[in-house]
Amino acid sequence: MDSQGRVSLSVAWITLFLMGTDLFVVSPLLPFISEAYNVSSAMTGWKVTVFAVTYAIVAPFFGWASDKNERGIFITFGLLLFSFSNILTAFSPSFTWLIISRILAGLSVAAITPLIYAIIGDIAPSHRRGTWLSIVVSGHLTALWAGAPVGTLLEHFLGWRSVFVVMAIIGTILAVVNFKTWKYVPKSDFTRNLLEGNLLRILGSVSVTTIWAISMYALYVYLGAALYSENRFSSSETA
Repeated sequence: MDSQGRVSLSVAWITLFLMGTDLFVVSPLLPFISEAYNVSSAMTGWKVTVFAVTYAIVAPFFGWASDKNERGIFITFGLLLFSFSNILTAFSPSFTWLIISRILAGLSVAAITPLIYAIIGDIAPSHRRGTWLSIVVSGHLTALWAGAPVGTLLEHFLGWRSVFVVMAIIGTILAVVNFKTWKYVPKSDFTRNLLEGNLLRILGSVSVTTIWAISMYALYVYLGAALYSENRFSSSETA
């Protein structure tokens, strides 16, 4: 692997680590957000729902658009919107504004995460594509055991709003870094009918990820609230 390849993988890994942290840190922060806006944990959980629904609906559009233009531009736009949405999350004056901020966050991540995977697939050597993608995916999942606990510890010392402020600052820095990293990467010339092949096979493949995501997030989102309730664990212990 040459130096440019290492830089590309490092930038992609760090970017997806931040995206994963934004997703996974919601669970341990849920009780504190509920308390701040005087709503139930069940109601606060809607911030995850609107994030996910927006992501699912908009991501295919960004994928289609990036196939016709440079992916780096969309990733940069997504990171700038990510920073704005997290600042809005940190300082939302009401629960309604909090929901709006997470809709924007879902929109931003839809422009980042799938396109990071796509751009790595574009530039990876054909015989190393699986390896490169697995490295990048590890950044997203490392956020589960590293990013979320660090965010929870930050809440313990500075409050939950500080977590989103820090992510916004890092997102702004990464917007510049990603723009420079992918600036000279040409748009993909890979063309294929999305429905080429057996449709049932395609749906079967997608269903694996769908079932995994439902199984994990249905439990994980409220795990922090369950651990924190009735003074079972402090925020630092939850981390």
